[in-house]
Amino acid sequence: MLVLCKNEMKINIKSLIKACIIIIQMLIVFTPVAVTNMGIMGYLNYYRLLFLFIEVGIFFITSKKIVDWEIIICIIGFFSANLFITFKNNKSEFISSVNTMVLYLLSVITMLNLGRRSNKSTISIVYSYIVFIMFINLLSLIFLPDGFYKQYLHEMTIEQANSVYFLGVDNGFGAYIFPFISLGSFINYYFDKKIISSVILFSISILTYLISFSVTGLLAELFFLVIFFFLVIGKEKSLIFKIVDIKTIILFYIAMMYFLVFNNTFSNNGIIADIIKNKFGKSMTFSGRTDIWEKAINKINGSLLWGYGSVEYGAYISLPGTSKAFGAHNTVLQLLLQYGLVGVFFLILGLVICFYKFKKDKKFIIANKYFYAGVIAALIYYCFEAANIAPALGCLFYIYGFETSNNKRRINYDRT
Repeated sequence: MLVLCKNEMKINIKSLIKACIIIIQMLIVFTPVAVTNMGIMGYLNYYRLLFLFIEVGIFFITSKKIVDWEIIICIIGFFSANLFITFKNNKSEFISSVNTMVLYLLSVITMLNLGRRSNKSTISIVYSYIVFIMFINLLSLIFLPDGFYKQYLHEMTIEQANSVYFLGVDNGFGAYIFPFISLGSFINYYFDKKIISSVILFSISILTYLISFSVTGLLAELFFLVIFFFLVIGKEKSLIFKIVDIKTIILFYIAMMYFLVFNNTFSNNGIIADIIKNKFGKSMTFSGRTDIWEKAINKINGSLLWGYGSVEYGAYISLPGTSKAFGAHNTVLQLLLQYGLVGVFFLILGLVICFYKFKKDKKFIIANKYFYAGVIAALIYYCFEAANIAPALGCLFYIYGFETSNNKRRINYDRT
């Protein structure tokens, strides 16, 4: 009996240590915005890099296959374009860009390997973490109407300053929420918890957008819930299961970029604009975004190949006679501004490799449908906001690592 108790205690201690390490990994890769912008984070950033260096080093020593080198090369290519033009045009931002590249690389390797080593208990911890920080963000929105602090950009007045909540400003929540509901939907289906566990995650995200009243977030959330609903009630051979795939996602985003961004930006008689104006009597400027998009596209044409590198936040776009725009309000345009065609090419290539290698067996194919529903919602959000793509890459590479794991014994066990 005593020996049994000691063995159970050892197992519990081991599980606790493992859980702590996973939480630290998640906290480093998915660090809440409110924490990163606090003064203390200037010191903690060095510890984040140090921890990831040590962790990745241990992985290289103890494992035979650590990473897919083609993906790492793509990430390096993505940032190299940025480093080149930053060094040429704005040397003061070069060291910061190098630190960002190293953090991204180590985070990608960490999430790949965390996914590969994940079992049911590991994934439960990952899922609990994303639900927890989304819930904390909701609480900060409810109980701290003015946020943890104010974000002042350039010549902002007190009235213009943005309130920063746990996951950032209200328009920035989607950079975390949509990757998280994509990952959560995948996890819930794979472990046959399609409805019960999903209700909590979706309720938090819906309440967040209802309280903050972010129209972009609500629109993307609505699209996700509709697709998710039809996936749940539909059969595997139904039309919705055939439609929701990576090809549809690509065509959907190309169409959205053309009709909403390019067509309405450069045509006074844009198709969508005409419909909205004739039916509802309203202008289709998306709160002034069309002016910002036009300015961004004209700027991109000035350095299409390499972009402009890293500059002081807000220096890419400036609209004389209007309030300052501190980004392109479109993630693709923002990436082209900062990384150019060269950098964006490497990023897209890495994503193509990642999606191409997704598992083709039935269980993963169906689980990926729920993940793709979240991807569609994220792309709607990215169309209207210049979002941080790091959380999305972290979630994607975690799923990729899990799906490409060779530990079939673990996967088979998890399905039971």
